[in-house]
This record gives sequence, structure tokens and C-alpha cells, in this order.
Amino acid sequence: MVEGKTILLIDDVLTTGATTGVASSELLSAGAKTVDVFTIARSANWHSARAEISKKLYSPRHEKAG
Repeated sequence: MVEGKTILLIDDVLTTGATTGVASSELLSAGAKTVDVFTIARSANWHSARAEISKKLYSPRHEKAG
């Protein structure tokens, strides 16, 4: 149902980005054209957590799946 569509995820508070990261990855794997994330606020530890999550999301295993 998402194939070729542009998706907007809305999150009230972005803590680590893990949930939106996994959701985005799954939507892209399901055929979404793009996934954008809109959030109202983010936690103070967001930057350090984002780096760790990015490593997992953009690992060589993930690249092959896409």
C-alpha cells in the first residue's frame, strides 16, 4: 500500500531516533519512494544516539537489502 508513495512520519518527541529509523527502513523496504520525519522536540542525547543508530541502519547488510 506504500509502494511509490512519499510518507511523512510524525513524532512528538524524538528521543534516540530508533523508532523512526526502524519505521523508515521498513517503509522504504516496502516500496515507499521517500520517508520524511517531522518532530516537535528532541532529547538532549539525540546526537550521540543518532550516530549509533545510523551505523546500524546504513550497515553493509542493510545496503544489500535495499
